[in-house]
Amino acid sequence: MRCVELSWQEVHQACLRLCAKIAATRKINLLIPVLRGGLIPATIISHELKIPIGPSIAISEAPRLSERSDIAVIDEVCDTGHTFTVLRRVFPMALFAVPYAKAEGANHCDLIVEVHAQDVWLTFPWSPNQTPGARGM
Repeated sequence: MRCVELSWQEVHQACLRLCAKIAATRKINLLIPVLRGGLIPATIISHELKIPIGPSIAISEAPRLSERSDIAVIDEVCDTGHTFTVLRRVFPMALFAVPYAKAEGANHCDLIVEVHAQDVWLTFPWSPNQTPGARGM
């Protein structure tokens, strides 16, 4: 497995490019970050596009938001697509966006900035000690 260490500047630039894609796609009024990794990209996007970040919600509380099409679900990377597959059932009208995806997860995203091979391990600046296989769902 090949490791790619991303710098804060690289992540910030990818998030800015994602902002442009979001702005060109449709009007978004609320960001839902996938905790934990999606919180930093969602914060960058929130500041840039002046879109509030929604409160952390349990899946059981999600039905009140489920039919809104002005929501974007944000994560830092889509590895296999499993997380977005689960969340798409909860938020079927939402826009699903990531700065980074891997080949297997790319078709689960509506917007992506960079796609990497499945065997690439991305290390983000906020988790530099992370090793392949340590990531949860």
